[in-house]
Amino acid sequence: MNKWFKKFMIHTKYQLQSTRFWIINIIYALIFSIIVVVWYFTKGNKQLLDSFTAASIIIFCLVLFILIFKWGFLERTIQKFNENQSISKKYSEERKLAKMDAIERKIYLEQKQNKHKQKHKPKSNYVFYLNLFIYLIVLIIIIILNYV
Repeated sequence: MNKWFKKFMIHTKYQLQSTRFWIINIIYALIFSIIVVVWYFTKGNKQLLDSFTAASIIIFCLVLFILIFKWGFLERTIQKFNENQSISKKYSEERKLAKMDAIERKIYLEQKQNKHKQKHKPKSNYVFYLNLFIYLIVLIIIIILNYV
């Protein structure tokens, strides 16, 4: 348990320092506050707790929906699309290489290899897991407050 907690804290600290984490959280908070305001002013009973409940349910479902897509929903469709894209790029590159002379072709292939080496590491889904956990806790607290 202690090792798991240390890993969790290290990863959370790393994510709190990334701009991607803050941009995603600001977007969720903005959507949350817009839903709260719209729900509060459009409903006749003007109960703030109801607007917070609706906003937390909607945001929780939104985060869950995004995670489902990140986990690989429609993976086969996306894979076919990427294969078609790579075939198309390969064909256009072959046509481009056929038009080049030997020196240009050599320089072009070297530049392409350098770009291939500088690939970025894949982004983690940790931000979305953390947001799912945060909004789940908010949802549970608001539901408890609604029924107390």
